Amino acid sequence: MTNADCEGVDIYDIDEDGFDEAVYGVGAWIEIVSYAPWNRNSISVSSATTIMDIDCGDQDKDGNPSVFIADTNNDIIQLEHTGAAGVNTSAGFTDRGAVFSSDGNDDIIAVHCSMDYDQDGTGEVIIGEMFSNPGTDQELFVMEIPEFTLVLLPISFSILFIAIFNKIQASMRAKYTKKRSNND
Repeated sequence: MTNADCEGVDIYDIDEDGFDEAVYGVGAWIEIVSYAPWNRNSISVSSATTIMDIDCGDQDKDGNPSVFIADTNNDIIQLEHTGAAGVNTSAGFTDRGAVFSSDGNDDIIAVHCSMDYDQDGTGEVIIGEMFSNPGTDQELFVMEIPEFTLVLLPISFSILFIAIFNKIQASMRAKYTKKRSNND
């Protein structure tokens, strides 16, 4: 793997060993860093281009956590852990590929695993989008797991989602500014 910018980071017990790991994206790879014992594994995400953001969670409540990845193809990709405790290599994950794709007019800028905001027994994945021209349009989608159905939320839906959206906007501004400065 070459040096690249780190995009998206989460702290989560992704390998189900009872200890949290740092999970972050670099290019088309995710890195999983364990502390006890110290270990770092790189996993190629074959269905991803360049990772923009990640978040982890057991959204379908099957006992196997997943890494949800927003990539530059405007897809949300799911890597699901196989359930083998302590295995945080590529053998421990199933690449489910794109579970959501944008219509092409918007850029997916963030992904967030929620804690079951609608109280139906499963968690949701919140997806932040904006038109390619920053500031012209912004949308939040909620993807129900495991059905992968989608609901468009009005931005004014609730204070919680406004707070999440503000975080997404700040993240996008930072990435857009960084991208522009790298291109200058």
